[in-house]
Amino acid sequence: MEKKTACVIGLGPAGLVAVKELNAAGFDVVGYDALSRIGGRWSLDPSYATGGVWKEMYWNGERRKCGYSDFPWHGEDYDENDAVEKDLLGLFPHSTEARAYLEAYADHNNLKPLCRLNTRVLLAERDQKTGRWNVTTKSGDDKETTRVFDYLAVCPGRQAKARNQLEGKELANYQGKLMHSSELKSIRAFEGQRVLVVGASASGSDISSHLAREGGCSRVVNSVRRVPYHMDRVSPVNDLSLDDFLAPRLAVWLGRHFPDDVVNRGFKALVLENFPSQLTEEITGSAELVPDKDIRKAGLGLSSDYVSLAKEGKLTVKPAVQSAFGTTVRFADESTEEFDAIICGTGYNVDISF
Repeated sequence: MEKKTACVIGLGPAGLVAVKELNAAGFDVVGYDALSRIGGRWSLDPSYATGGVWKEMYWNGERRKCGYSDFPWHGEDYDENDAVEKDLLGLFPHSTEARAYLEAYADHNNLKPLCRLNTRVLLAERDQKTGRWNVTTKSGDDKETTRVFDYLAVCPGRQAKARNQLEGKELANYQGKLMHSSELKSIRAFEGQRVLVVGASASGSDISSHLAREGGCSRVVNSVRRVPYHMDRVSPVNDLSLDDFLAPRLAVWLGRHFPDDVVNRGFKALVLENFPSQLTEEITGSAELVPDKDIRKAGLGLSSDYVSLAKEGKLTVKPAVQSAFGTTVRFADESTEEFDAIICGTGYNVDISF
């Protein structure tokens, strides 16, 4: 009996396991990725324009809970690898270790012969008569090929397309260095500079604290539309990591069985129990720059030492950007300040335009 065929688009963490499981289930499977190596955003491929992973970045979760169930992630396995840099607190792997782990997973399961790198998917179109997929790809030598598959798995990741709402509006007249967080390759590139980070969610908070702590910048400012409740990777109260007390699946389950206000009050209490130190008027200098009492409106920020750095004056919090001219930025509170560079941590859109 002829094998069923399957195509996997994207060879990051999700795409790799899709290739593995489809192959194990007996499919004739091929995985495609436009990058030169597997790992998606964690490949650290310099050609990945929207990678969103900079050199000094750490994985947000502990390796013991983020690895594949059939391939445990042990930090000591990479101690002798010269290309892997030290982890954070012995728990959170460096971006170079994440890359090495994904490479090891692919080698362990002999996935690389099934992967077609440097190959971009241009079009995936379903034949309405047969139900099969016509997939057109373009390889590194510009050769276009179309293959027909019975099944299609789309795994491009959530960070496929950068979203920068300010570039053509509030920052249209800014003349300094303007970039999206997806373009950031290393925080060391801003040594001695005045840097503004726009956005206070995961990327904005983490980049701001990284720059303030070890970027060597002359000044770091984080511009926010709303002030989130900040969480470090490890609680200063009990040394528990986020993975030990923050269970996203539990929150989803609770949300299905209890009223929203009950769930959110409980979630806020959990966050403050583990991270009691939050931004206050005394720290930010403004009653407007504190978290909303409703944690749903405030949102969450994840970083390392954000609040401590703000207390020490190494990181300044400002309201939303109103406009810019030359290298001068005007904020919503009418204050102005000059910056050499602006990094927009304003999120991503899913892109499956093929």
